[in-house]
Amino acid sequence: MTEHLLDGILARALVLLGLALLAGPAALRLAGLGPARRQAGATGAVMVLAGAGLSLGGGTYTIAGRLSPEVLFAVATGTSYGRTLLLQGLLLAVLVALALGHRGSDRRRGAAVLGLALLVVVSLGRSGHPGARAEAGLALAHAVHTAAALTWTAGLLWLQEAGSSVAPAAIGRFSRIALFVVGIAIASGLALAAGLGGAWPFRSSWGHALVAKLALLSVSLVIAAGHRRRRLPALRSAPEASEQRAAFARAVALELAVVLSVLLLASALSQLAPPA
Repeated sequence: MTEHLLDGILARALVLLGLALLAGPAALRLAGLGPARRQAGATGAVMVLAGAGLSLGGGTYTIAGRLSPEVLFAVATGTSYGRTLLLQGLLLAVLVALALGHRGSDRRRGAAVLGLALLVVVSLGRSGHPGARAEAGLALAHAVHTAAALTWTAGLLWLQEAGSSVAPAAIGRFSRIALFVVGIAIASGLALAAGLGGAWPFRSSWGHALVAKLALLSVSLVIAAGHRRRRLPALRSAPEASEQRAAFARAVALELAVVLSVLLLASALSQLAPPA
């Protein structure tokens, strides 16, 4: 049981991070920021396809108790869970093809990449707790929360990758976007937690993971506040100063590490049973 739980957490984490790497460049372009390198898209493609395969295989074993081509086909075509995962895999395959062929100047293809990524996010909710509850409000909160969190992650990955080549003006633009996106992520996340966890969910494993996620989220918000209050003004006053650039890069790396840990805990929450 523990092994399959860990497989499910890993599968969801791979898909989430892969989505950030695949759809992030298109989102950044539409926001007027520079894209990540194409290597990031290739890495994201490997992650989402590996995560989708692991999720289908693990889900099949959980349902049928064994794994074989015949059983895999039966679960994928004969159960609602399997059909959702199959649709998710097909969406991911099309998304990979579009994202790897995407050019920054092609805004229509970029919009298509983002649209497909959003459909994948919706399918994640359909195969998780919101889908099991069959409540439209929970499904909407999950989709909004996940999309906002992935946008934040994609921006941090871009800042980390671009390094000293990012102008302070572009960093300031991302900071304003991130403030809006993080606010949406927090509001929708609280609504989702209230709907899934009930009045007092903290005595369960799901509740423990939720507390850990909230604690790490608070740490990331403190780091982000430091960007806006100290490091970004310092960069604007001395954009070529290596010490200021190095301090900003270290803070971004720390924030990214914390946010990736939050994504991992979010993946755990998707696999643990909520108490409500």
